Amino acid sequence: MSLKFLLWNWALLYGFISNRNFLVPNYLKIDVDGIEYKIISSGKNLFLDKNLKSVLIEINSNREEDKEFIELLKSFGFFIT
Repeated sequence: MSLKFLLWNWALLYGFISNRNFLVPNYLKIDVDGIEYKIISSGKNLFLDKNLKSVLIEINSNREEDKEFIELLKSFGFFIT
């Protein structure tokens, strides 16, 4: 499965939620290998929505790529526990 396909489906999911007037979920689990930053950065509108309260994602705080999306999530108002 290509990254382009995954990001397209991510955009499609958010579009489906917003176009159908569904509520943004309160909780979201992201389970991917190594492309977390690309998914999070492409889903800005979802992560800025105040209905989303919690995101569960496995991180390695020593990995440079993970440090980038940790800062991105913080910029959206989330905190790391």
